This record gives sequence, C-alpha cells and structure tokens, in this order.
Amino acid sequence: GFLSLLALLGSVASHGDETARQFDIELILFANINAHDGGEAWPVEEHSGWSRNDRDTLPDTEDMAPLDMARQDPDGWTRLPESEHRLTAVADALRRSASYRPLAHVRWRQAVLAPDASPSIDFTALTGRAQQEATPRVVGNLRLSVARYLHLETDLRLVEDHPYAAWEPGTRVFPLRQSRRMRSGELHYIDHPRMGILVLVTPYTAAP
Repeated sequence: GFLSLLALLGSVASHGDETARQFDIELILFANINAHDGGEAWPVEEHSGWSRNDRDTLPDTEDMAPLDMARQDPDGWTRLPESEHRLTAVADALRRSASYRPLAHVRWRQAVLAPDASPSIDFTALTGRAQQEATPRVVGNLRLSVARYLHLETDLRLVEDHPYAAWEPGTRVFPLRQSRRMRSGELHYIDHPRMGILVLVTPYTAAP
C-alpha cells in the first residue's frame, strides 16, 4: 500500500549537512479524494469570490502569520526538469490510487537562508501555472529556511474542486498553513484531511 511505499523510501537519499547553502527540494502535493476529518474541526474558509488579478489574496483565519508576499524573490530558485525527479515512483503510486489525486509535482533548487532573510515562493509560479488561464486548485506560498534545522513553512489554499469555483461567491477554500522542522535526506509528510504534501530536501553540490 501507499504507507508501505513510503517506508521503503529511506534509500532515496542519505542525510546531508544542513549548513550547505544550496538545496534541491522535491515536492508532491495531492488531494485526498476520500477526505475524512476524523471528527476534527479543520478550518474551512468561505470566500466571496475574487478576480484573476488577485487570486492569491485569500482570507487569513489562523494564528500563524501569512508569508510575506513582499519578500518573494522570483530569481531565488530554479525549477529542475522532470528527468531529475527522484519521487516519480511515489507520484505514480498516488496517480494509480483511488484515494489520492496528484495536483503538483515539482523539483527546484535554491539557496536556503536564515529565517529572517529567506524569501517566500509563489506556488503557482513554482509549478509553472502562474500564466495558465485555468483556475489553479492550489494557491499560496512556500518558504524554506535554515537555522539549526531546515524549516518549511506552507501557506497554501486548496480551492473547492470545481472548474470555476474560485471566481464564485461562497467558494470553499481549505487552508494548509504549517511550519515543519525538517532534515535533509528524509522524506517528510505534511497531512491534512483534504490534501497532503510529500517533501524531500537534499543538499546540492556543484560538480567540480
């Protein structure tokens, strides 16, 4: 099953030195088709509708402060080709599953800075969907920083599964706003009843 597959991924990468300045980050974001909240009251936002020009302007309802849009750096990361993906088998397993639907699979390289200096990354730009006319299912920002450990902050919204829902009043939006401590070389899983994120961070060393 899916969990068994994750258990085998210890061989995907080995532990690295968190002081390395360049990292490769691979991320798979998927929707949970058979969403089940286990009785928990997970946040759901209702938006009055927004235009294509402000689709990332979403309501803030949780205690964690939203990532600072002003600190985005469009030149601070480089998207890597699919030929360099290391989690393709995991993405394929999700795609074959009746319970999950992959929404994004991307690998990029960036310099990882201290929390007070690390910029956020626009998710639609990262996945290459910023210029597409179709409504993105997921909008928001990510930020990876390093202190003693790596830290990944997610400030994402999963839009209700409807082709035009994002532009209609009353749209349901499911937020995923977390801060997760990570170690390089480990596959991390960020859970939510409506979606999930798998992240693998590995140090990058340029060839001599």
